[in-house]
Amino acid sequence: MMILSLLNQNKTPIGELDQLDNCYVTELLENGEDTLSFEIYVKHPLYKDLIEENLILTDDNRYVIKSIDERGQTTIIGCSLDLSDFMVTGYHQLILEDITLAAFLNQILSGTGWMVTGTETITATKTVSMESGNTLDLLRLAEKTYGIIFRYDCIQKIIRVTTTQGYTNKGVHFSDELNIKECELRGDSFDLVTRLYAFGKDGLSFEDINGGKAYVENFQYTSKVITQVWVDERYELKEELLAAAQKKVTGLSIPNRVYTASVVDLASLLPDDYGNLAIAIGDKVTLIDRIRGIEVEHQIVKLVSYPDTPEKNVAELGRVSTDFESTITKLKTEDIKEAIVKTVPPAVNDYMNEYFGGQKWVCVEAYPEVMDVGTLYLKYVSR
Repeated sequence: MMILSLLNQNKTPIGELDQLDNCYVTELLENGEDTLSFEIYVKHPLYKDLIEENLILTDDNRYVIKSIDERGQTTIIGCSLDLSDFMVTGYHQLILEDITLAAFLNQILSGTGWMVTGTETITATKTVSMESGNTLDLLRLAEKTYGIIFRYDCIQKIIRVTTTQGYTNKGVHFSDELNIKECELRGDSFDLVTRLYAFGKDGLSFEDINGGKAYVENFQYTSKVITQVWVDERYELKEELLAAAQKKVTGLSIPNRVYTASVVDLASLLPDDYGNLAIAIGDKVTLIDRIRGIEVEHQIVKLVSYPDTPEKNVAELGRVSTDFESTITKLKTEDIKEAIVKTVPPAVNDYMNEYFGGQKWVCVEAYPEVMDVGTLYLKYVSR
């Protein structure tokens, strides 16, 4: 049975918490800020010490109590990782230009006592700017800016840097004949994109290194041409812009499918027989979809683990968000030309006029159900 250690805000031990119900850890691939939840009886001898900001220590990490939901004879305690070291220093109008991830982390983590591993594979320089916030806000911003994920070890004070591509398929299969009790599928193609125009700082384009094309394409799922325009002024090198655009269109050119599977963790229940089926957040696994007669490789993007009852574990499989935060320009038909001048960067407008000058083209909030054959429809997307 999992036993948690209770500490006060100064990390002084208070005692051990046992006789817990529904104790589970939730991990998300998109960020490393895991959460812990458990249920405890109000008559537990240490119940009075379960107060906000006291600490919970597990075998793997340290958490801080953030919520208390008392329900009659039992209470649900919600905890977040203890990242309080990153809430001490504040920043206002911070701008760090052309800085590597290693240099950025070295600067903002100075004096915190934390170490970082895994930055050697991230060599690109970026500009990081924030209006106001603390060190934790900067770390979250860095994840988006550099396209990375931080995994936090609050006990050893170590940040491990990884990416969604930094995980491999270890040969684990999910099947209702082996280790899945229930499986649900949610799928949609609302944001499907097969052709992506990309522009960087000051209208930067990669067309001269991409066969004269200011766009990239991927028709892995459909032969339809579905276009979007992406503008991200963080990119100042055409080579990096091209690589980023190719990565984005690869993820956007397939439907968004998410499988939620109730998984029997055989590796925990029967380690001698099924140790090879051990799973962790970020792992790529092969799901056998017998209804559709296909095998699909997905990544574990969410994992809810019950240490005492691993048969209750739930894994969510899908593709990770591409950090494609979009703002669609809303246009009225009669104001199309005026709106384009105001909202579309000159580089986009010049390119469209040069290559599609004889064809009507419009920016739209969403593709209409019925399209005019003589009109090119673009959904304008900012970063």
